[in-house]
Amino acid sequence: MPYFLSILITLACIIHIMKTGQERYWVLIVIIAPMLGPIAYFVVVILPSLMDSRRGHKINKNIKGLVNPNADIKTAENEVRTAPTFMNQKYLADAYFAAHRYQDALTLYEKIQVGLYANDPELLLQIAKCYFFLDQPQVTIQTLDELRATNPDYDSSEGHLFYAKSLAAQGNTQRAIEEFDALVVYYRGYEAKVSYVEALVQLNELDKAKERALALRDEVKLIPSHVRDLNSECLKRLKKIISDHHW
Repeated sequence: MPYFLSILITLACIIHIMKTGQERYWVLIVIIAPMLGPIAYFVVVILPSLMDSRRGHKINKNIKGLVNPNADIKTAENEVRTAPTFMNQKYLADAYFAAHRYQDALTLYEKIQVGLYANDPELLLQIAKCYFFLDQPQVTIQTLDELRATNPDYDSSEGHLFYAKSLAAQGNTQRAIEEFDALVVYYRGYEAKVSYVEALVQLNELDKAKERALALRDEVKLIPSHVRDLNSECLKRLKKIISDHHW
């Protein structure tokens, strides 16, 4: 690409970024990478805006997370300092959770678990998930039992998933398998199915794990590409399990 044309394209991208109010990190990207930067900007920002592409917006969000992974946390911390309301503190705890800062998230979730929110089901679910990721499956189960006892009409497939995963983490083979068998019947997407395979490996039920993993691999080959994209994270885990065990 001629040098002057590269400069013109870069300038055009910068003008578009400023006029349309895009994140300022794009300016840095198109300047540092004068050829690849503008191409990435067109694919991720301009093209999705023309086509309303969900995938493009997701890529844009991922790039933002790579450039400034603490942006949401800093914004939320400022909001809490200004107005420490329940919603602002919940937003900050959610940001900590998304950043895998589970202890920070748990501390804040439990701080706001008072008064009207003492038995809030969404709050209890997040607390249970924090305990799971902090390697406390028994407390996870206890928290989810509390959630069901105080909110009998609240149904959560995600809560059911972490209940089953916690049973597996405890080595409770029979109950874990029973819960996963019930869960995969109705759980939307592939997270529960892949988690079931992971649980079977964890419980040393390798024959069952292999059977389910290979059947799932064949099933995934037949699903539309956009469904694979939506489940890409857990399907990568499935692929790794199959590869690690040479199935």
